[in-house]
Amino acid sequence: MPDASRYLVGQRPAEVLSISEAVAAVSEASGEAGNAAPSERADSESEAEIDERADTDGGADTDGGADTEKAAGSTEVSVVGRIPGGDLAAIETKRAVFLMTVLPPEGEQGAEDPDHADNCPFCRRRAEQAPKAIVEIVDDATGEVISVDVREWLGIQTGDHVIATGHATYDANVDVLTVRTSKVWID
Repeated sequence: MPDASRYLVGQRPAEVLSISEAVAAVSEASGEAGNAAPSERADSESEAEIDERADTDGGADTDGGADTEKAAGSTEVSVVGRIPGGDLAAIETKRAVFLMTVLPPEGEQGAEDPDHADNCPFCRRRAEQAPKAIVEIVDDATGEVISVDVREWLGIQTGDHVIATGHATYDANVDVLTVRTSKVWID
């Protein structure tokens, strides 16, 4: 099992995007600005809220997984999301891969209680309609997805807020952002 400390970032990345903002950035960079996520409006964290959070971290700077293999047509981003619970199997058991959904807006129900977002029909519907991000933690040397359960290896659990920094691609057909990373930060 690889040394977990190599993959966990000690400080929050300075610039963090919501999943919808990352989808827009990747789409724009790949020349598909018109193909932004059809459910982008479901992610209600505003750009001002993201900027405000980024400003409060003291300008922390990380390498952001610069060693991660860059996929063709990808854009480097730091994206924040929540690992959903409920009926969805959001964490793979044999590979360092997990699913993230949008964060509930600050000040709304579910922002502080991860069980609420999984059990409230309104919050669950908003999350189901929002774009998702699949995070693949890759080995720096080989670029291959690491074969390990992230729950045991990094302590990541459902309900956690996670920031993944790496190279992202977006598939508009399934409304999914895929982030290949070697750096994660658990909020």
